[in-house]
Formats: sequence, structure tokens, C-alpha cells
Amino acid sequence: GKILRRVASEGSTLPVGALMAVVGEGASAAEVDAFIKKFDQEFAAAASKAAAEGPASGKVTVAGRQMNYVKAGQAEGTPIIFVHGFAGDLNSWMFNQPMLAQDHMTYAVDLPGHGASDKSVNEGTIQEFAGALAGFMDSLGIERAHLVGQSLGGAIILQLAAEKPATAASLTLISSAGLGPEINMDYIEGFISAAGR
Repeated sequence: GKILRRVASEGSTLPVGALMAVVGEGASAAEVDAFIKKFDQEFAAAASKAAAEGPASGKVTVAGRQMNYVKAGQAEGTPIIFVHGFAGDLNSWMFNQPMLAQDHMTYAVDLPGHGASDKSVNEGTIQEFAGALAGFMDSLGIERAHLVGQSLGGAIILQLAAEKPATAASLTLISSAGLGPEINMDYIEGFISAAGR
């Protein structure tokens, strides 16, 4: 057949959902052009909406330190904040956040000393991390949230809820630290001393 429209030069990448080709039998060039024009308009509108509703990264300053986060969702109501565990980062929630962002505003945060947040961690106590999380919420004007914490993150949200109960609409604890005296120091020391992945 005849090429009616080149949509991309060789070696270029197209966004997911881009129109690659129009195949039809008996359609006139004018009908194909009209179809392409309509598709382009609808695709541009959908891409713009997805960009507005999609994840957005940002940083806030809390007690002189930058804290990194990713926000997703547009829903009104009580947001969800995800708090990762020791030596983790906000990517721990990469499969949870998009699903919950369909019905909630969501935030995944890098704790101080983790991910893309500032690396200074003063004493590194649970109280210090809970204070940083409270400061993160204050910086973004979040008065109350559903708090989700894994491992160290669980201990942090427990501490925050104990200190400031009004900030916690609910707590979801996943393999939470802080529920007993046992700590696997072999794991922690091995993790700290590791020279590579």
C-alpha cells in the first residue's frame, strides 16, 4: 500500500497509545485524515489528563533537611502516606501507590538518610523520624492521613500516632518494627557493612 502519513522518524520513541498506523479497506484519504485528526485531538486530551493526574515528585524542607516524595491521585478526602522501611525508599510502594491513587491522594516519602532525601540523620531515633514525618505533613498542609508503614516505617507511624493522634486516620502496619524488643542486628549490621547490592 501507500504510506499516508509518517508518524515517527526511524529510531524515535512514541508514547504508549500513540497512533502507529491506520489500516482500512476502501477508505478515502480524506476519511483517513479525519480519523487521524480526531485521534490526535483525543490522544492529546487524554495524555494531558494523565500527566495532570499522574505521579509528581517534589521536595519539602523539614528542619533544614530536604525530604523527597512522590504524589499521585486527585481525589478529595483523607490522603494516604506510605513510609518505607530501613534502607528502603519510596520505590517500595511503586505497585501500591498507583492502585490506591485511583481513589485517594497518595504520598510516598523518602525518610531522611534514604532515597533522594538529604542524607543527614542526626541521632536516627524513631522519635526523630516521626518528627520528620510530622514536619513533612505540616509542610504540605496535611492535617490527617491514613498512614502505611513497613518495618521501620511501621514503628515511625506508631510513634507519630502516639505523639499526635489527630494526624492518623488509620494505621496499616506491614511487618512493623516496634512491636517487641527483638531486633535482628545481624541483618542490620550486614546491610550497613555491605559494599554492593
